[in-house]
Amino acid sequence: MFASIFGTYGLTKSFNAAIIVTVIALATFIAISTMISIKRTERLKRSGIADIDKMEGVQFEQYLGHLFQA
Repeated sequence: MFASIFGTYGLTKSFNAAIIVTVIALATFIAISTMISIKRTERLKRSGIADIDKMEGVQFEQYLGHLFQA
């Protein structure tokens, strides 16, 4: 985030452009993080018995959490 602020400001000398680029970078980061989380959740929901047997404790607890919510 600091690189987007200072890099953009250094290139353009415009505070507004630096803010816009930073907001876009932050929104992109949040969107990618959300998509990764959704994909992990979907993969966890589709786990079969063979996958469940291979799960670590925390993964199994997350699987049960999704199972109970459903």
